[in-house]
Amino acid sequence: MKNNKGFSIVEGILVLLVVAVIGFVGYMAYTNFFAPDSNKSTTETSEGNNTEPVVVEDSSDLDTAIDELDGVPIDDSSDATELDSAADEFSA
Repeated sequence: MKNNKGFSIVEGILVLLVVAVIGFVGYMAYTNFFAPDSNKSTTETSEGNNTEPVVVEDSSDLDTAIDELDGVPIDDSSDATELDSAADEFSA
């Protein structure tokens, strides 16, 4: 009777295949989860065509910067009362 110790080549290939499939599924899930965030730009204005930051060198440039910031849409739909109460508890 043979005393086989270890794995055969077929068993090793099957294990590698299963690990590769699990890794591929995990990689695809990871990229699909984070892919929508990678297309967002923090420097876009409301028109969406200006990606250069505003450089302020004198007081007239400051007015331009204020106008650019006024054009950025802000989402006011969130309710911050829970955050305010948590901050009050933390600071107490």
